[in-house]
Amino acid sequence: MTSPQNTLLVLSPPRSCSTLIARMLWQHPALTRYAMEPFDAVGTGEVSSEDALRAAATGRPLSALVDGKECGSMGDGLLIKEITYQADPYFEALLGLTARPVLFAMRDPRMTVRSRMRKFREGGLPAIFPTEETGWRALHRQVGVCASRGIPYALVDGTLLQSDPARMAPLVFQALNLDFSESLLSWQPVTAAEFGVGQGAHDYFFDQAMDSRGIDPPRDETPDLESFPLEGGLRAHVRECLQWYAELSEDDHCLRPKVRADAEG
Repeated sequence: MTSPQNTLLVLSPPRSCSTLIARMLWQHPALTRYAMEPFDAVGTGEVSSEDALRAAATGRPLSALVDGKECGSMGDGLLIKEITYQADPYFEALLGLTARPVLFAMRDPRMTVRSRMRKFREGGLPAIFPTEETGWRALHRQVGVCASRGIPYALVDGTLLQSDPARMAPLVFQALNLDFSESLLSWQPVTAAEFGVGQGAHDYFFDQAMDSRGIDPPRDETPDLESFPLEGGLRAHVRECLQWYAELSEDDHCLRPKVRADAEG
């Protein structure tokens, strides 16, 4: 089991660039192992929560995904990446695995929910899903837990990272007490088998991150709130999520690039 001092925890609602952030962090020489959404299999009944927590604490070697990560050649750093609503019942246990600041990723909920609806359609699934699965309620609660207990944490907006990686990426590494170099912003594509998400038919959820070679500019436009269906309370929930998004964006722990001084003073 990796030491809590060497374990990073990244949590986010679905479709919030957390996989992209994970790929960026994987390039750091201090990290040699990863756990990719270990609690997803608990929801499907494939594994027990105990086995999932064990998988999270142990991780898998990054050597199949990142060149130069041969076992024993570097540190023993572990990155655990999980979705907020999947992690929520086990949040306390996950907090016990790390002594580093928790990194929460987010994007405008109109973009994350619409992206998830689109992915469901691609897989031939109903586009309407339970509001709990947007991950926003769990995100708001988990950030609140960290804030109330004085647990170090940082928030990063995935769209800001995609739009300005040169200024945003160093802030992510700094928040996690890791040094930064520009070489960490590029990598090679991987196959679904190498990626090891362990979700089989749902691998298409990760195709953009698997095919990436670095941080590309954002592709999605922000949809209108009124375009979301009333069915299942989804539109009302997205409206509530927008309030949480505004609140978290103003959080002192939300990473923002420094405003450049006016050249004319």
